[in-house]
Amino acid sequence: MTRSITVLSLGIIVAITLSCQSLHFNSLTNNNPGYPSPSSSSTFTAASCSYTDVSDCINGIGANTCRLPGGGTGTHQAINGDTIEIPAGTCTYTSELTISVLINFLGADPSNASANRGSGGGGQTVLIDHVDKSVCNTSKPMIHFTNESQGNGPMELGNFTVKGDVNFPDSAQCSEHVFIQTASHTVRIHDMTFSALQSTGLLINGDEWGVGDHNTFTPDTAFKRGFLTHHERWQENGSNYGDNSWAQPDTMGTEQAMFWENNVFRISNPSGVGNVACEYGARCVVRYNDIETGGTHGTDTSGRDRSVRQQEWYNNNINDNGNLISGGVDQWRGGTGVFFNNTITPQNHGSYNAQLSLAIYRRPDGMNPWGPQNVPWNGKGGCWGNSPFDTNDGVIYFSGMAGNGSTTDNLVDTKPNFGASNSLIGYSVINTTNSWGSLIISNTSTSIQTQVANSSLTHTWTVGDNYQVLRSTRCIDQPGAGAGPLLTGQEPTPSAPVNEALDPVYAWGNQYCHPTCSVVTPQITGKDNLIANHDYYDFVVSGFNGTVGTGQGLLSERPSKCTPLVAYWATDMNTLFQCDKPNTWVQYYTPYIYPHPLTVSTSQ
Repeated sequence: MTRSITVLSLGIIVAITLSCQSLHFNSLTNNNPGYPSPSSSSTFTAASCSYTDVSDCINGIGANTCRLPGGGTGTHQAINGDTIEIPAGTCTYTSELTISVLINFLGADPSNASANRGSGGGGQTVLIDHVDKSVCNTSKPMIHFTNESQGNGPMELGNFTVKGDVNFPDSAQCSEHVFIQTASHTVRIHDMTFSALQSTGLLINGDEWGVGDHNTFTPDTAFKRGFLTHHERWQENGSNYGDNSWAQPDTMGTEQAMFWENNVFRISNPSGVGNVACEYGARCVVRYNDIETGGTHGTDTSGRDRSVRQQEWYNNNINDNGNLISGGVDQWRGGTGVFFNNTITPQNHGSYNAQLSLAIYRRPDGMNPWGPQNVPWNGKGGCWGNSPFDTNDGVIYFSGMAGNGSTTDNLVDTKPNFGASNSLIGYSVINTTNSWGSLIISNTSTSIQTQVANSSLTHTWTVGDNYQVLRSTRCIDQPGAGAGPLLTGQEPTPSAPVNEALDPVYAWGNQYCHPTCSVVTPQITGKDNLIANHDYYDFVVSGFNGTVGTGQGLLSERPSKCTPLVAYWATDMNTLFQCDKPNTWVQYYTPYIYPHPLTVSTSQ
């Protein structure tokens, strides 16, 4: 199947964008002679960057200071398509600024203030966040776009510096400085500087397509996420949690994703949070950035919310900037994607002990509501062989009670014979007395060793605990999974195996520069019983013959024979081919046009 699309010419895209900006009418009645007529351009300028003056131009609340297109001043209730310009200055916000329509919200640009466009990140308009984030359930962002009900028209945010304050921390990381809830299919976030962050820089959620480009995160931010992407309401069909994103086909190689490109990340101590993080059905493209690390969530620790759906990571310069980045560049905990042509340059010798790592957190841990609903599980469960959403054997291979010598992550029972050493790797054991389980990583004939929990739970056996040995062969939303049935409801329904499409992860052509640059493998590290050449296909640097992995070279060098799902990147075609059936190659993926068309077709 092909993942490339025919892209409209840039001229057409620009024409459509400009038309959308000019064909709207201001329905607000105002007798001020300076107020625009319905056919006038609807660009409004705040008197200053203060909360009051900005509200005067957006929410119709203020002291009639908003500069109107006709030259006078007044108050204005923004409508879809308006451009709101904020002059240079430094202003502190103590309350959440809510913007409920699709507008172009622009600060002053240091490189070209009259055009309000830049290319290096950051504006002369500095907004300092003093909104209270001390309590999770009342925590609010400084700027909150709530235009999801306004359709998929264009919106823009650019040319601001967003700054946190250590005296207003988000200690539990429950909020963000900027929150965009939108269904816009032409959203652009650009030329922003994020400084001294106390929370996630920006969260975008809904059914968004668009791009965040030429933004900068400065080193005075420590251990905070940069951009966080959710697609909880993909296609706005009434579903939540990312459910519909998981019920729809892949869209890799198209504009149907949130793109993060040409950004610079210099966050201190970013390990474990991600410069760009993707979850809740997210469809992300991360390309051409100076970036330190990424992050995802699976269908696991976030409860009902689903895993990241798909990712495309390519042509990034990856550098730890002297920070210790433990683990891989990124850890994908679900979904499909491609990871290619990135250059990894660690300064800290302990960084990046893997390139791309894949994990299933529900192998060693139980999560609500992904387990059996009956007592004693009450909805909590891992991928152990008893969850209704996973693909299970339905067989109890062994059962009994823990005997003397059983300890944490080590079950001893001399009565059954567990078979040959390590014959149970990939199976799971569940403690039916205390309602937990874990993946078996080794065994002898009388003992079973399990994987240590990722959470604070410890797998402690007490003599007399009852156990069962089960097996699950596929986990809901695991890495290498694609589209499946639509789930609905807070308690996901239908409660049945999702049987999602096999949709492998592919990696190729990534360089590791330490101290010199070379292409090294493995480029994908899979754990938690993930299977190479099934769930993922790693790069074959030389000697690729079409039987395993992912190859690379000229199209003319592609082997004539191939095994299904093996892939080949044709460097002269900029296209990934997949073996669709024995000895038959099909075009599978071509990256979307770069730079993103929205970066050259904006409201101005």
